[in-house]
Amino acid sequence: MDEIPTIDLSPFVFQGGGRGDDDYKGETIVVLDEAKRKCADALGKCFKRHGFCYLENVGLEKEDIESVFREAKLFFEGQSTEHKEGELVQWEPKTNTGYAKYRAEVLNDLRLPDEKETFSVRKDSLYKDRDYFENVKRKKEWKEVTKRFYDKCERACESLCLATAVALGFEKDVRFFADTFREMDLCTLKILHSMPTKTTEISEKVGNKMSLRVSEHVDFGFATFLFHDSESLGRGLQVKKASRFDHGRDNLEEGWIDVAAKRGSRGNCCILNTGALLQRWTGDFYNATAHRVIVPDEIAAMQHRYSCAFFMDPDGETVIKTPEEIRDKLIERGVDVDKYPPLSCAEFLKMKINEMAVKQ
Repeated sequence: MDEIPTIDLSPFVFQGGGRGDDDYKGETIVVLDEAKRKCADALGKCFKRHGFCYLENVGLEKEDIESVFREAKLFFEGQSTEHKEGELVQWEPKTNTGYAKYRAEVLNDLRLPDEKETFSVRKDSLYKDRDYFENVKRKKEWKEVTKRFYDKCERACESLCLATAVALGFEKDVRFFADTFREMDLCTLKILHSMPTKTTEISEKVGNKMSLRVSEHVDFGFATFLFHDSESLGRGLQVKKASRFDHGRDNLEEGWIDVAAKRGSRGNCCILNTGALLQRWTGDFYNATAHRVIVPDEIAAMQHRYSCAFFMDPDGETVIKTPEEIRDKLIERGVDVDKYPPLSCAEFLKMKINEMAVKQ
């Protein structure tokens, strides 16, 4: 697998507002210049090779990242297991929102459930029937910091969509992807916590007879922004290019490379990876990369590990198929535009989320 590149998204980051601003009414005007084309070209090459990169300057600052992890530590470690499992609104596939207890999810059903607990947040306007922050200690602070982080990730999502369109050569239709994120009714911010544990012994003999902090998978949607706390720095994250939608399961113990998080020059660097939906949308022209989280050594085993993922999923009614007006462009690039039958984003995401839930 090629070296993981570092890409600066700042040429596409709109500084005057965005979808997360209440007073945002118009559309981002995109004037293509050398900086944007260079950024888009780097993204396109990365997406075609393996789909993983370090992404700097997405529109979140160092303090935004540090504040969400400060509050996450208080949320996960400041409430008893009994309170979290008995009093908090529990995550379920239908809502994809709320608290998921330790070992409630398994991203590779060949393994035991993942050694993590999570809390998932979605768009504020979707909380119509129930307050998913109900009974949370420090509810006001937890809700405010996660909402602020979610809103800024929404803006960053639009920037990435614009860059991806340019990377694919859709310069006359630069909002091709961005316009499928108008409702933001499927995007999710998930905060993950893994407690101290034993080291992971990677060997062919172990196989599926063990659990990982996060088991082998490819993300479901368009793409993901992944942030890590400054203590663990994401140690244990491993990636591998997946030749099919096999989640890296074709050979569990070989081909993985370590990808440690890094701070970047301004302390606001995240990891970006493309998902299965984008791979399907582009007829496998862009790749989704398999990844997992192991416990590499005793130091990592003794640490709490925190990460924060913003999953970019187009609006539920979006039909994932190749539009007629851009088929020729993809065919010229060698894409089989009829490889996958059309389906809605909601149908695709529901299928993948149901696969993730541990069967009781």
